[in-house]
Amino acid sequence: MIDEIKSLTTVLNRFIDLLQVAICKRCWTKSRNIQAAFAHHDGHMAEQLSAATHWDPQPWFDELDHGLIHGLMTACLVTHYAELNPQAVGHIAFRESDGHVERLLSSCILHDVGRFSHGNHNHAAKLREVYPNLLPVTYVHDNPGSKHETHPLVLADRSELLRFSDWQEWVDLENLPPLVPQIDRFRSFAYKLAQAGPWARHGFEEPQQLADEFPGQFERMGERGTFSIEVDESPFGPCISNHGQKFNNFYGLIPVDQIGAYYCDTLRRDHLAGQKPAPVSQWAFVYAEPLENNPFRDQVVDAYRRGLAIAPERVATAWWRLTGKVRSTISVLIPPP
Repeated sequence: MIDEIKSLTTVLNRFIDLLQVAICKRCWTKSRNIQAAFAHHDGHMAEQLSAATHWDPQPWFDELDHGLIHGLMTACLVTHYAELNPQAVGHIAFRESDGHVERLLSSCILHDVGRFSHGNHNHAAKLREVYPNLLPVTYVHDNPGSKHETHPLVLADRSELLRFSDWQEWVDLENLPPLVPQIDRFRSFAYKLAQAGPWARHGFEEPQQLADEFPGQFERMGERGTFSIEVDESPFGPCISNHGQKFNNFYGLIPVDQIGAYYCDTLRRDHLAGQKPAPVSQWAFVYAEPLENNPFRDQVVDAYRRGLAIAPERVATAWWRLTGKVRSTISVLIPPP
């Protein structure tokens, strides 16, 4: 199981690095503490993300089925599938050349925008009116035919559709490459992070078995049997992040409205408290790396085995910030009405 978790983390880190380099090399060098004398890029990503006509991106940002998170997850999977089949799209690497990597990532991120700019009917073809410079397969991904059915973008999009109950109407598993081990855990995590805040955090202080509800009875406090929380507008805001290694080893995130909150005076110290635990399936769990040295390693592995939403803290925070960067870049590159 730990080998599968490491394999997933490698795929996620590779995608995050590629997209960071493509959209803002300064962010990438800063995140890696690299003292780069030259932190510019060639602008390929910005060119691809520049809209030709006005459209309102907010519904696309907010919608989960075919919105921004779906586009980002498709881009994440496509980098893995392209690595398995480099002949399909060319070598995927950090080094910028003719912009084909940026074009591939942009095409994946934007491939369903046509649903929001023009409606569902013929949405792939109509996307060309808004973003005319994407890969040709983008405009036929809904009905790719034999020419494009094995293109990594189409395969990644179909893999993303496995989260729907009617996936068999769209996906032939025989045509898909081997799925990334444990990818469903991060996919669930990414979609949970797209929920509206404010957010609550609760972390384990001592290792204990995950129950069906989180937190379990051991973690609750006060006469009402509730539990301490920290709250912030963002799941990785300053009041939620950086609570010291002991409290960063393993913790859960959830929108406050799913657990409620109130002021709890425990006589020894005051706390914001959650009103009621929630099923573990509603939480997004975060853990510190390296996993082998984490005192909550058994709880982390158990969460993966149970199919819960979970991610390493570095990957989770980088994904969150990168999502915001993509949102802001796309927004400013839409012309006014």
